[in-house]
Amino acid sequence: ILSFGLGYVPYYYHIPNYGYIFTTFSVLIFYCLGNILASVAEKKRSFYLSCGIFIVNSVGLILMYIVDWRILKQPANDLVDNIQNNYYLLFLFSAFWGIAMTISLSRILDRFDLPARLLAYMGECSLYIFLFHYAILYSAHHLLPFSGLSYEIILIMLSIAIGCMLRTPLNRFLPK
Repeated sequence: ILSFGLGYVPYYYHIPNYGYIFTTFSVLIFYCLGNILASVAEKKRSFYLSCGIFIVNSVGLILMYIVDWRILKQPANDLVDNIQNNYYLLFLFSAFWGIAMTISLSRILDRFDLPARLLAYMGECSLYIFLFHYAILYSAHHLLPFSGLSYEIILIMLSIAIGCMLRTPLNRFLPK
């Protein structure tokens, strides 16, 4: 709650977001929600419960999309610049549902060996994916004349692949 206040109050009073410090406070609530939901999910390891939670949360996210952006016509929150829309609680609910959906989906995929190993490997590469994705997306958007959803999906997959390919050489070059 304190972190939320330290992130939301500066936005409300138009205090500059130097060094993205207020953004950090604004998104810390999602990290805490993820930890709480993951600890609850760890105690409830039922496959069918995970499937049910995934379905309920998927419906919840679709409803949030309809209410937030189609009925209320709210602009998206910009977490980089710490810009919040007027219905912040709806944003928190959709984040809660998205986190619960992600955790339940990971519980479902955990029963299947290949997707679990693939996602585990991507998790090991996440630092490198994070390190290179912006440069790849920025370069592609400025150098190539393409646009659209399929183009964005290809760029995201390319960012993941490049980050994973560069993991081993960078670990050898910079082990710490």
